Amino acid sequence: MILIRSIRAGRRSIGSSSLYSTSSSASFSSAASIEAERTIREGPRNEWSRDEIKSIYDSPLLDLLFHGAQVHRHAHNFREVQQCTLLSIKTGGCSEDCSYCPQSSRYDTGLKAQRLMNKDAVMEAAKQH
Repeated sequence: MILIRSIRAGRRSIGSSSLYSTSSSASFSSAASIEAERTIREGPRNEWSRDEIKSIYDSPLLDLLFHGAQVHRHAHNFREVQQCTLLSIKTGGCSEDCSYCPQSSRYDTGLKAQRLMNKDAVMEAAKQH
C-alpha cells in the first residue's frame, strides 16, 4: 500500500480524502508553544497549577519536542557538550546482597576490590574534571 501526501495552499491531502484548514485552526497555539515563548521572554518559573501542567502534557508531541529545544537553545549554547564523569568511590566487596548488582560480594567480576575513597580524594578528583 502506498500513502501519498501533499500540502498545497492550506489544503492537506492524504490519499483520497482532503482536510481543509480554517482560519481558527491556523492560529491555534499549543500550551507548549505558549509556555515556551513565555519562558524565553520572562525566564523559568516554579509555580504551576495542575491545569497548566496538564495542558502542556496534552500538547502534541512534536510541539513539545520543538518548543523544548527552543527553550533549551535559548538557555544553552547548542554547540557545547556537557561532559560528565563517573567516579567509583568504592569498588566491589559490598556487604549488601542485591542480586542484580555486580558490586555485591557474591559475584566474581575480576576486578580488585577497593576500599571507600576518603572525602579529600573524592573532592580532588571532582576538581580535576
